[in-house]
Amino acid sequence: MVSVPVFLAGLVLGLVAALIKGHYDVRARQRAFVNDYYKVIVSKRLEAYECLNALVGPVKVAVLDKAMWLSDEAFEKARELNKALFYCDYDDPPAFGKERYEEIAAIRAGMERVIAEDLLELHDVRKFLGKKRDTDFGFSPFP
Repeated sequence: MVSVPVFLAGLVLGLVAALIKGHYDVRARQRAFVNDYYKVIVSKRLEAYECLNALVGPVKVAVLDKAMWLSDEAFEKARELNKALFYCDYDDPPAFGKERYEEIAAIRAGMERVIAEDLLELHDVRKFLGKKRDTDFGFSPFP
């Protein structure tokens, strides 16, 4: 027959092992949830940067609805391009492009630089979310 102290020691060790395993299981689930959340944010940001990249090529202006997922710098560059294109004469776009080529090219080059910098930090979701706390996406009228 097993003595009482040996039985109690086994029982205590079993309880301690179960508590430790439970603690690690809870932590693993929490980390999995955070990782899944970060995957969603990275996915949304990639989608926004795909729109921004499409903007740089054919010069579309429909990226501002994705502003929440862009870095502040990328959003400002998109807004700058939007303002530059606001006065486009749609009857003669080539003439408008020739007239403002240097300005638009400078904005495009800056936007490409911002995209490259942002893609290097795309995985750092915590840093991105920390910066977004103070962002104002409010209305800004064109001059």
